[in-house]
Amino acid sequence: MEQLTLFEDMKQPKNKNQLIINDEGKQCLSCEEFKLYDGFYFDKRNNRYTSRCKECCRLAQRERDLEKKNCPERRNLFNSIERKYVQGERRADGRLFWGYSISASPKKNFEVWLKEDSFDNSIEKRDNWCLKRKDQYLNKEKKYKRGYVRDDGMIFWEYCQRHASNDFEKWVSKDDFNKMRFDDTMGCNLRSNLGKFGGKDELREDIFGLNKKDFDDYIESLFEEGMTWDNWGTWVGKWDPENPRWHVDHIIPLSSVDNIEDTKLLWHYTNLRPMWGNQNLSKGKKYCKKERDSFLEERRSAK
Repeated sequence: MEQLTLFEDMKQPKNKNQLIINDEGKQCLSCEEFKLYDGFYFDKRNNRYTSRCKECCRLAQRERDLEKKNCPERRNLFNSIERKYVQGERRADGRLFWGYSISASPKKNFEVWLKEDSFDNSIEKRDNWCLKRKDQYLNKEKKYKRGYVRDDGMIFWEYCQRHASNDFEKWVSKDDFNKMRFDDTMGCNLRSNLGKFGGKDELREDIFGLNKKDFDDYIESLFEEGMTWDNWGTWVGKWDPENPRWHVDHIIPLSSVDNIEDTKLLWHYTNLRPMWGNQNLSKGKKYCKKERDSFLEERRSAK
């Protein structure tokens, strides 16, 4: 009401953009709403208030950041950079390293460096935001279970604080859901298998030889006719040729070795392939000793 009264009562002087401005506030260049000056950022360099209000500035920044995140070329470049700094490292000019951001300049290796006071303020804001986010997450009603299908076809995956911007919910397409379920199961199988030797001491990507996306792409490249991400997994009852299911087969079976180092080598992606479930069960633990020894020797020499 206060802003509306100011807007109606003032003499309506206008700036070069034909927007109303007075001693109390001005119109935003984007939304054209009249707002008090505390609704605008103050540009110290030019000694004036910004032409767009805080809300419009934040919205424009989010749109720019989203555009950068959704750019495949930029994403690939960001994922391939060398990350040699950790948060808090000090540069020769006194600035502190904040982190790597896909929104930062590629020419600067996507690095974000802050002055010490800005760094301290960012740490404080982050900690306060994390506490607030955690409280919101703990108090959120969690009514969906993994696999719930929404009216638009999207499938629920999980609740997580990382998804605060989406009400702490992660919804994915059917194809992505099946791939994520596949990746989740492969990781569980890996941990379970190596657990009998004391557990894995390397990252999953280092053992498989590929990250999750590349591993999925590799397996998909070996699909036989009729194989999809929708018909991966086990089945109930007798084998149904009208509704076949496929497994991931270890070409050289895990049972052919008895130590953790050789077992990890057999989890390399070159020893894995998709195979129809009935064929995989028929194959069982059969293998050729010479082929096993040759494969293990090749993998050892490659490490």
